[in-house]
Amino acid sequence: MRTPVHVASGRYYVFHIEMSQPPAFLQVVSSVPGSTVYIDDRSAGSVGVTPWGDVVRTGSHRVWVERPGYQTVERPIDIGLGQEQEVEVALERLPFGIARVLTNVAAATVEIDGEALGTAPVDHHSRPASTRCGCDRGA
Repeated sequence: MRTPVHVASGRYYVFHIEMSQPPAFLQVVSSVPGSTVYIDDRSAGSVGVTPWGDVVRTGSHRVWVERPGYQTVERPIDIGLGQEQEVEVALERLPFGIARVLTNVAAATVEIDGEALGTAPVDHHSRPASTRCGCDRGA
């Protein structure tokens, strides 16, 4: 980049020049495309979905890749100046299912396979099998 500077006689000039270093590029791919990618702070929200790639600061990072129905994968990485790094993640299916029960009735109690789970909304982890769900309007 060039910046023209005009110097007048009889003046005193101080130039402060910052040199940037080449950025690092991170690519995240997963065995299940469309998986959610988080970098460094999950509470800040996702940066995108796989396949994902962008410039990141150099140094240490934490990468999370997740997809409903699969185990979340967390990876520490170190990336140097000007480096391009690809993180490949093989997601594994969860050994259970999640039954999410939402109702349009306030205080509806939820029962799955004879087990009372509480008031909707309810997330219930279960092994794959035929699951029967019953909802009862609260009193």
